[in-house]
Amino acid sequence: MKKQTKRRLKVSAAVVAAAGAVAIAVALMLIVPHRTVPVLMYHGFTEDESATSTLVIELEDFERQMTYLADNHFNVISASGLADYLANGKELPPKTIVLTFDDGYKSFFDLAYPVLQKHGFPATAYLFIDGLARPDDLDRAKGISAEGLVEIGSHGVTHRMLPLLDPDEIAWELVSSKQQLEAEFGVPVETFCYPAGAITEAIVTATAAAGYTAAVATAYQRGQFPRGNRYIQRRVLVSPVAGCPRVFRIMTSGYYVPARELTLKILGIRVPRDLYRKIEHHEQASADIHR
Repeated sequence: MKKQTKRRLKVSAAVVAAAGAVAIAVALMLIVPHRTVPVLMYHGFTEDESATSTLVIELEDFERQMTYLADNHFNVISASGLADYLANGKELPPKTIVLTFDDGYKSFFDLAYPVLQKHGFPATAYLFIDGLARPDDLDRAKGISAEGLVEIGSHGVTHRMLPLLDPDEIAWELVSSKQQLEAEFGVPVETFCYPAGAITEAIVTATAAAGYTAAVATAYQRGQFPRGNRYIQRRVLVSPVAGCPRVFRIMTSGYYVPARELTLKILGIRVPRDLYRKIEHHEQASADIHR
């Protein structure tokens, strides 16, 4: 019962933030031109509507979303494709959008990937080394990579939030994960995904130094990090809220991320919240020890 209540509270918080962002996005659509390339962030998928959570959406909703992109002639590219445009100052085609999938959940391979195949949509799967410990998971990922539709990006070695680590551990997460993935898959690993979107300016610099061409993150409070850095690409979290077609349409409009960042600023919400809770807990524990 407690777990169900906690999950409902998490989903409710996501709904509140998303609703605020949608309202602001609608206003922005009326007064300013298209401003960002939407980078959609997916995690898990389910065929059981009672099993959804903030990070797990119904397969039926995902299928409708991909059909919407196809019917409306979106230009779907990979994360490294977007990085190439940004690095070389190329002009992006109209309605360009990026699809990313975090963590390498079994449901991505079994449920979401066939939908991508149906539409021929390229995408980027962000995998972490410890998440590929089982041979079946690694073989499944290798098979999909070999087909060429989905590129592999790094999500670190252990999936730990980088600001909680010391500089040597951060460098190891960045460099070792890239090397191991390239060795296993036999392909270049060009982009990195920060676990939980947790970053500092030093981590962004270290990511560039590790040889990545770009990195994806999340939406932060407005003004928390500078814009225009390809190593801090803001993404749109596609949660069950996006099951509403109008909400998904706004999420793909290019206005949702700036609207969400403004919403977080207005509400005083720091992202990622789990990181700040852990830091505050650590600081409190240290203070107790030294009393």
